[in-house]
Amino acid sequence: MAADFLRLEKLPRAEDAWYKHVSRNNAPTCLGHTRDELLKSVDEWLSDTSPSGLRMFWVSGIAGIGKSTIAQTVAVRAGGRGQLGATFFFSRQEKQRRTADLVCGTIAYHLSLANRFLKTRIAKALENNPNAGSEVIASQFEKLISEPLCDSLNTKFPILIVIDALDECQEQGMIELLGLFTSDIYQLPPNVKIFITSRPEGHIRSTLEPLTDQHKPERPLVLLKALDTTDKTVIRVYLQEALSLPNIQRVFPNLVGWELGGSELDGMVDKTEGLFIVAATVVKYVMDEEYADPQDRVAILLKEDTASRALTHSAIDYLYLQIITNKISATASDHVLERFRTVIGTVVLSFEPLSSKALTELIGASSLNYVTAALHQLNSVVASPDLDYPLRPQHPSFPDFITDSSRCEERFFVDAPKHHSRLAGQCLKTIDTQLSALFSHSIDSNIKTEISAAQKYSCCFWDDHLSRSSPDDHPRLLQMLREFLPKRFTCWLGALHRVARAADAIPSMIQAQQWLVSLGSIQFQLSYSDRNTLV
Repeated sequence: MAADFLRLEKLPRAEDAWYKHVSRNNAPTCLGHTRDELLKSVDEWLSDTSPSGLRMFWVSGIAGIGKSTIAQTVAVRAGGRGQLGATFFFSRQEKQRRTADLVCGTIAYHLSLANRFLKTRIAKALENNPNAGSEVIASQFEKLISEPLCDSLNTKFPILIVIDALDECQEQGMIELLGLFTSDIYQLPPNVKIFITSRPEGHIRSTLEPLTDQHKPERPLVLLKALDTTDKTVIRVYLQEALSLPNIQRVFPNLVGWELGGSELDGMVDKTEGLFIVAATVVKYVMDEEYADPQDRVAILLKEDTASRALTHSAIDYLYLQIITNKISATASDHVLERFRTVIGTVVLSFEPLSSKALTELIGASSLNYVTAALHQLNSVVASPDLDYPLRPQHPSFPDFITDSSRCEERFFVDAPKHHSRLAGQCLKTIDTQLSALFSHSIDSNIKTEISAAQKYSCCFWDDHLSRSSPDDHPRLLQMLREFLPKRFTCWLGALHRVARAADAIPSMIQAQQWLVSLGSIQFQLSYSDRNTLV
């Protein structure tokens, strides 16, 4: 048993893909009397473990309509009934949760915790194939999921696998996963069910839609539920409950003489345009304890601004613009705007979430106040509970908004390639100035000096930012790289080894080499040594 535990603990996986992980502590679930019809359909689908039963349930809808809330609710309900096998919540903001590399290992690990028999079978698979969790995705699926599930399980009892935001997985991995799900699902026992949420985009739609009960009645594979933005019943119930007088009095005990009126509720329901993310952001904005004036915030949101409405194209854009303009006035100085773009740009473009302290160090700010001031009154769009907690956008629609010049006002707009250039430079500078003394001549893992979160981030992601940098900054970054490679290469390897990320070195070199080669073909005549430094 101890050996089984050790094998399973070494299985490569994404810890925060679990629906109960601490990073999902504030993940919302559907309120009572909302999504009742959909959740009833899920229950009926899950309970049908007959050979002819549908194997997959696909919730499709545009960004912000509440898909992740539904996925969290389905996971919580199934977990409470002992029917949950595994979860994987994709996120573009998290390195381990934006590729398919760790999906099978994560699902296998969760299955081993959910079922004692599966734990033994998966541990045996790892005993026979110790590297199974690091093989190609198809092999991982076969050895860690398909084969253990196919052995004499009680096929009357449902085992649910929840996959949320599949569209946030990088494309090639997403295509591989969809291929496995749709081609191998009938090799699994009929009680194994896969619940998927995604936007109705690209390869997901072209793969799953033809397999739904609407398009393949002779033997459908997928039950599709497309969420409708015209149904505002869920939004009304949610706002009415979240902004009820008891909740307002609980958050603002000293507030007297005001409660949300019927006309105000109607107005806010209309503003959401049927998007749950807008309603959820409205609640966070109105119930901001720091601002402590829900009446004023409701008035701000209900104030019609024709110019802003014409500039933006959806309820999400309009809401984000209202929140930001309420924080930053039309007469704000260039310093205030630059601080906003620098901090917010780093939050939405970083490849792993950073705390306020780590972000301050990474961007080279003079003090922590630089970051906290930029994030002040933005709790409704950026989650920042305390200075040591990783900063995360409340919803992936915010990075989309703030980095799109056609949606966001110019003064707030974050130019993604330019900001990646800045972060690439900061990462290389951090390695050069802060880590060189420790690791210039050795990769000794016994060095005791603590490596900060910003230093670790710099070592792991300088190449990712470099590959996405602006062409305008390529000459400067090329010069930095020319200085970095001969002087700090050993230092960088030593730091990676120290933080147990040595495996990142080869992919980083490959990505940097591809960047160098692309420069040579576009605008630079690289020397022979430049082209071959990274080989």
